[in-house]
Amino acid sequence: MRKRRSVAALAAIGATIALQFSVVPPAAAATEGDLVFIVDESGSLGDEQAAVRNNLTSLTNQINMSGIDARYGLVGYGNGGGAHGANSGHTHANLGPLAAFQTALNDLVVTGGVEPAFDAIVHAGGLNYRPNAKACVVLITDEPSNGDVNNQAGALASLTADNATFFGIYDTGSATSNAQFNPLASGTGGQNFSLAAFTTDPAAVLSALGSACAAAITGGISLSPATATNDVGTPHTVTASLIDANNNPISGAPVTFTVTSGPNAGASGTCVPAACTSNAAGQVSFTYTGNGGAGTDTITACFVDASGAQRCATASKTWVVPIMVSVNDVVVNEGDAGLTPATFTVSLSQPAPPAGVTVLASTANGSATAPSDYLAQTNTPISFAAGQTSAPFAVQVVGDLVNEPDETFLVNLSSPTNATIADGQGVGTIIDDERDGAFSCRASALRVTGLVNAEPTVANPPNSPCADDAKTQVSATVTSGSVNVTSRTLNASTDQTPNLLEPTPPAATDNAVATASLERATATALSLVNISATGVQAQARVQCTAAAGGGLVPAFTSSSTIASLTINGIPLNPNATGVINLPAGLGTIELNQTTTTATSVTRRAVRIMLLGQEIVLGEARANFSGNPCDQ
Repeated sequence: MRKRRSVAALAAIGATIALQFSVVPPAAAATEGDLVFIVDESGSLGDEQAAVRNNLTSLTNQINMSGIDARYGLVGYGNGGGAHGANSGHTHANLGPLAAFQTALNDLVVTGGVEPAFDAIVHAGGLNYRPNAKACVVLITDEPSNGDVNNQAGALASLTADNATFFGIYDTGSATSNAQFNPLASGTGGQNFSLAAFTTDPAAVLSALGSACAAAITGGISLSPATATNDVGTPHTVTASLIDANNNPISGAPVTFTVTSGPNAGASGTCVPAACTSNAAGQVSFTYTGNGGAGTDTITACFVDASGAQRCATASKTWVVPIMVSVNDVVVNEGDAGLTPATFTVSLSQPAPPAGVTVLASTANGSATAPSDYLAQTNTPISFAAGQTSAPFAVQVVGDLVNEPDETFLVNLSSPTNATIADGQGVGTIIDDERDGAFSCRASALRVTGLVNAEPTVANPPNSPCADDAKTQVSATVTSGSVNVTSRTLNASTDQTPNLLEPTPPAATDNAVATASLERATATALSLVNISATGVQAQARVQCTAAAGGGLVPAFTSSSTIASLTINGIPLNPNATGVINLPAGLGTIELNQTTTTATSVTRRAVRIMLLGQEIVLGEARANFSGNPCDQ
């Protein structure tokens, strides 16, 4: 059996507990009451034995002075049998005077293994109860009943036959123990108490137990629950039960409830029935809300019995600051492939209690959808061990190379145990780490457009997206109608840095550049005009640059050079701009021409319009879509 925590510090408390219950002796003979205490003597209750002796001594001293004609009995069980008496129940003291009972308390041992509580209750039924006495039977144990010959029904029948009210002090956190002992209390008009409360606050438990037992014997008032723990800011209800000396309910009696001490001292509340008058079952409930902070309240309920005496009972209520659970928001880069965890932190406002904390987490779609953007989870348990304050919750995000907006999904908390949800929704933001656009580029050394369309030397003909390319041609001749163009040493190149925009993050050095050049070109028409150019080059560039408001944006530059230019042998300024008219109205020439839009720049070194034919020497284009300088 398990070893319970030490309560040696409680041993000195018992003799000084001031029990808050009152019994007024009647004018005639005192009411007879037989009190039997059944104590678990197995090894698991060893640490509590000293507290049991002292607290029962204090309780029986108070009852002995209350005016009840009381006798006391002590039964042990679960001690392993042998020299110590039957394992299923043995009498340390038959019903008799207080002194004999208190002496017998010193005979309790802690040596056994199994704990047959039902057998011990049946054994206690064989003590020398007085015919007209009412009885209180108090069981003290830390384990469910086990190893019995008798069962719950047999134990209840024994209690009923002895006109006994059952009270249990045990681990009320055990579902098995509750299933065994709650029917014994409810079936006899008694109540049960937490062993944990008994070991930490014996005064409250013994006061409530004394009140309830005295009421069972003489009539009076008891409060239930005797002890309880709630979160600050929540309601708490206690129920007063009134009975007369014949164990009949007292109806129509006004009851006053007072929070006499603690953080909520003086707090008001509401009654059911509303007038705070006991109903036909002799009961009235009182509810108030603990808004006064952490601590322990004492609740006192009083009424005046038929003899004019005031009867009172107390209960204690411990208020604790609730543990609040929250989940944060998370931002995560999507990634280009595979799975990337978005790790949320689920936090507690204070360390988890010994019983721990659990909460369920589930994902939900926002603009992101499962399973294409993330992997969904439903009711995933998150557990906090005693003392723990945070725990991770990871959601796997699916990477891709799709350029898309940033997206969100949700994490929702639900079904907490031993905690209250404060912020139950976290937002996961998936940052699209693909670039928001792309570069384009194209370079053409010679282009003729008209009756014949020709481009003998072109780098990256599709233009979009920009790609590294280089073309070279020794010479090229194009004839279109009456126009003839000859050229030599033609070059066209395109280049992007970096070569692949994904998955490289944007940088100020990112660019796309197109360059077109030719060593010489001559255009003639009908022997009327001869245009000759040498050393022709055009370049266009788009590059990421710092924006005034932060971040990077694409910006354009372009340039061109012409070493020499003649028309019919007459030199022209190669740096000239604007339109130059050809002789005889045959056409025009434009030098160093730039065409810029919001998303593109085109540089043409020489553009000739000759007899309706367009001839371009050195054409470079750079452009973009979206914003390739941003993610």
